[in-house]
Amino acid sequence: MPAKLNFFVSIANVLVPFLKLFQTDRPMMPFISSELQEMLKNLLGRFIKKSVLDSAGNVGKVDVRNKENIVPSEKVDIGFAAKQAVYEVVKDRKASQLQVFEFYQGCIAFLQNITKKLLERCPLKYIYNSKGHECT
Repeated sequence: MPAKLNFFVSIANVLVPFLKLFQTDRPMMPFISSELQEMLKNLLGRFIKKSVLDSAGNVGKVDVRNKENIVPSEKVDIGFAAKQAVYEVVKDRKASQLQVFEFYQGCIAFLQNITKKLLERCPLKYIYNSKGHECT
């Protein structure tokens, strides 16, 4: 349980600054693209291979469901505190390797779902030219 809580705290630490920044009456629309891209890069960087992110160019074009794009379970970035909690549980023999593997798979599934939902609704998947026409 502590590992799950710490994992969700690490994800919240990525999402909350973005949400706080754009919950204002000030005109912030010109800045949303760069902030959204940085937030998505951070989330995708936790479970997508670096080579895939580098070659995609646009984070909106990354396929988060393709298993070939995902790092191995033990290399998923779940956050420092969550990793420490997993280490403690394994060290005290309170969890089997199968349970640890299932935890990491659950983290990957959560990251896939949250990034998929963000990518579905985000304007980053559309690239427009200077005349306002969508490019492919």
